[in-house]
Amino acid sequence: MKSLTFLIVGLLSCLDVIAQIEPRVSPKDLTKLIGDWKGTLTYLGYSTNKPFSMEANLKVLKGDRSNTFLFYNIYPYEPQANSIDTLLLSKEGKRFADEDVTSKKKLRDGRLEVMTQIEGRDGNENNKATIRHIYLISSADFSKSKWVRFDGAQNWIKRNEYLFQKVK
Repeated sequence: MKSLTFLIVGLLSCLDVIAQIEPRVSPKDLTKLIGDWKGTLTYLGYSTNKPFSMEANLKVLKGDRSNTFLFYNIYPYEPQANSIDTLLLSKEGKRFADEDVTSKKKLRDGRLEVMTQIEGRDGNENNKATIRHIYLISSADFSKSKWVRFDGAQNWIKRNEYLFQKVK
């Protein structure tokens, strides 16, 4: 009996370690995003290297499949920039919005932090870079920030950040 208990505890410990190594996101993790949000976008200008803020709103709907979310990006003072993004969560939860999920953790304040990463290009010169998105999700607030580290560089640059409050 003791050996069976040790075996079960050992297997559960291994599963816990695997879950930490390969973070996975489920559609349930993202359901708090569904609804209307008001907020701001602050971005670092490519040519000025100075931050600029503007009003930005977001409407999130569930797509036609359980792993699809529609993000309606609304800019009240720049409607020509409005857009719709269809964000797909892979069935196994390892990819979100075409990026690898690199971290998922619940923070002390109750928010869920999801980090994704992809190799891409950024900047006016379209240089190679690692691009990281950090999503902070709760039922009352939501933020998404984009961080860039150019190839050969040590430091990450915060390229932009959306800060939203849920509309009641």
